[in-house]
Amino acid sequence: MLESITPVALRKLGLSPREAEVLRWTAQGMANAEIAASLHISTPTVKKHLERIFRKLGVSNRLAAVVKVAQSCTARRPASSRCGPGRTA
Repeated sequence: MLESITPVALRKLGLSPREAEVLRWTAQGMANAEIAASLHISTPTVKKHLERIFRKLGVSNRLAAVVKVAQSCTARRPASSRCGPGRTA
């Protein structure tokens, strides 16, 4: 389910493009060091992005951030606010 959440949907939640990217990798279970290597940034930079994500979403950890995004996406079913391409259910 979370793989289908688009960067556009994450930006609608107030996340920057990079924060959206970090959260998508987080949702897929990647550790900070893995995310850093994938994005060619440092691990402390990933941690800073996560801190900003937590603050913007009003949560305190990565699991809560992923759950909040999943809940936001299921609450936005109608028309163009869907979180993934072609989602109907």
